[in-house]
Amino acid sequence: MQPSPSLPPSLGSALLSLLGGARAGFAPPLAFLRGALRRLPVETVAVAVAAIAAISALHAASLSVWQPRLIAAALLTVPLAFAVRERAGRRATAAGAAVAALVTAGLIVALPDLEALRRPSFAWGYGLLALAALLVPFVAAAGRFATFVRRFFEELTTWSLLGAVALVALLVVGVALDQLLGLPTKRVTVDAMVLTAAAMTLVALDRLLPDRLATGKVPEIWRRLAVAIGAPFVAVMLGILVVYEVSVLARGELPRNLLSPLIIGAGFAGYGCTLIVSAIASETVGAGPLSPAEPHRFLRQRSVQLARAFPVLLLVLLPMALYAVLVRIDQYGLTPFRVVRLAALLCLAVVSALGAWRWLRHRAALTWHVPALVAAFAVAISVGPTSALQLSIRSQAARLDRLLTTVGASAPADRAVRTSRFGAKANLREVPLEAWRELESTVETLAELGGAAALGRVLSGELELCASRWHGHRCLDGLGLVTSARRDEPLRYYSASAEAPVPSPAGQLVFFTATAGTTHFVAGLHLHLQAAAGQGAGQGAGHGATELTVDLSALAALAAADKPLPPAPVPVRTASGADAGVVILQRLDAVDRHDGRELTRAEGVWIRRGP
Repeated sequence: MQPSPSLPPSLGSALLSLLGGARAGFAPPLAFLRGALRRLPVETVAVAVAAIAAISALHAASLSVWQPRLIAAALLTVPLAFAVRERAGRRATAAGAAVAALVTAGLIVALPDLEALRRPSFAWGYGLLALAALLVPFVAAAGRFATFVRRFFEELTTWSLLGAVALVALLVVGVALDQLLGLPTKRVTVDAMVLTAAAMTLVALDRLLPDRLATGKVPEIWRRLAVAIGAPFVAVMLGILVVYEVSVLARGELPRNLLSPLIIGAGFAGYGCTLIVSAIASETVGAGPLSPAEPHRFLRQRSVQLARAFPVLLLVLLPMALYAVLVRIDQYGLTPFRVVRLAALLCLAVVSALGAWRWLRHRAALTWHVPALVAAFAVAISVGPTSALQLSIRSQAARLDRLLTTVGASAPADRAVRTSRFGAKANLREVPLEAWRELESTVETLAELGGAAALGRVLSGELELCASRWHGHRCLDGLGLVTSARRDEPLRYYSASAEAPVPSPAGQLVFFTATAGTTHFVAGLHLHLQAAAGQGAGQGAGHGATELTVDLSALAALAAADKPLPPAPVPVRTASGADAGVVILQRLDAVDRHDGRELTRAEGVWIRRGP
């Protein structure tokens, strides 16, 4: 029996050393992961899932709905689970896992597809809930709020700086390896940057845990921002706003729309400065022989004292800001932005009333109460019947109902959208241009907020004609509402589009955009869109010699009917009938004029073959 061959001693030692080095190289990350799972189990899993989803989204050929779902769920889960840890004690992991499960289930319902990311119904609700979630840890740490705030600003400064430098360093190293040595490091560099950001997030969270809060000091930069910039800014803004409101009252004019954003900004900046100053004032500086007799002399500055007393002045300024917002709401109805602005003013009013009461009684300034009230208002207008979206839909529907009644379209038959009214000469209702434009704006706002379902509160019939954000004029055409000021304009604009996949090219792939009557230089060729009245053909000439023709008449009819463009290729022929490739259109615009239909714009992909 032949003995089994053995590796030379030198090669075997080298392999063992290599394997040992590989294990040693993986040891620090594995130790970090084990420690993170022991200290922050729910937060670590959420951050890891978000990092994996982000890496997958950055490298995937097509985005899946699960990637933004998981990232959005992690952004809500991490602060909520961290806050639960403050109150749940030994049951923190189980409570945090329950929070993560509820948040993930809610995101699955609220984000059914990728298109929901663009809809206000998701964006406004999620954004407000994310704001509330970020504030919950401050509320949970109410028992030692000042210590938590000091440590928060300390860790925020440290890890933001370290993270920024680390990410820049990784990016420079990756670019150098790619450009100088020709190594394919782009994917690895992106992955390393995402994982580094995730790891630093976990480290910062760990340093905010209760057993790490024994020490902490607000960095000097935050003290200077609050004392040297924030407090003087609040004082100056309050003075400007007081002078402006007095001048408005003296002249008897309507306050400008900018008043409420300025008061909101000054108010929350003032409360932010107050929180930082209160956290600094509670720091212990020791009692040694070299300790200063007055450690916080900046508290005697007039701007700081005014900033701490500003709730009283804010109570005087808020009524006019509320009045300015309510006037705009009465004129144009509620929108999500106006709801948020109104809620911010009401929140400031509550906070200012509590702060003024405490200041007048010479009690300490508000602390955890401010983030708690902001989070409560944010949650109140994020979901449910009091959400910014639902309030806006109800307001805009009532406004549309009122406008239609004003122009005489109050009967159900007058509010039924019909394509049969397009181009009709009889049974049309002429309305003034200003009323027509208000109707168009309100229809488009409702379409953006809630689509056909929101429009169905007032209208009936073929509501798909109105459901697009920019098709308010088509909806009014379908209602038979016209205005004499538009009779000389083109009657109707149409646009059809498709998310057509680009096929594997069997020729040169050319992306093009062509507009009527203009020659475009595309891949060395002259591409021209012919838009003569009543015709629908795209035509191109190669170097002035070869004439190329694309028959778009059938697709123009689809644009007029507002139907999606098919992904089917359209042949491109030379003047002699030779094959020159195919065109796949992704957008086609047409306009109906009094003398016929005309193409105005085409976008797509030309897979070029032949000349």
